[in-house]
Amino acid sequence: MQQMEQPIGGVVKCLSNQIRRHLDAAASEAGLVELTGTQGMILHYLLRNEGRCLTQRDVEQRFQLRGATLSRLFQRMEAAGLLERRAVSHDQRCKQLLPTDKARAMHVQFVSCLDETDHLLRQGISPEDEAVFRAVCLKMLDNLLQRDHENDPAAR
Repeated sequence: MQQMEQPIGGVVKCLSNQIRRHLDAAASEAGLVELTGTQGMILHYLLRNEGRCLTQRDVEQRFQLRGATLSRLFQRMEAAGLLERRAVSHDQRCKQLLPTDKARAMHVQFVSCLDETDHLLRQGISPEDEAVFRAVCLKMLDNLLQRDHENDPAAR
């Protein structure tokens, strides 16, 4: 099936998969063998927001990932020495996510991988088309989140 005939969700999923693969390969080529693209994106988010008390819930919302998926991911990141989880003083069940010095050292190289990927994605696309694409993607995301919220019995 040609991409233009594929449902829009399929096209977005293929793009997402290809971006993840590209980031994984770029990180590996940069010598960041302990860091996947997803882990790098999460560390990038945590480091850009350092000073804020970010928890698993914040990462779930930012990346639209499920709790169980993140729990396993964070366990691997802790085992690799990239992340610490510390209890928050006001709620011992809640864990603050703290990048380690090892993660900080990898961050500069990973940002180069992100920049290179972003540059590659934007090739041949005008700023106007990029703005439309971004707006359409955000609207699609909002549509899905709104539907999820409407179907969530806890939200009623």
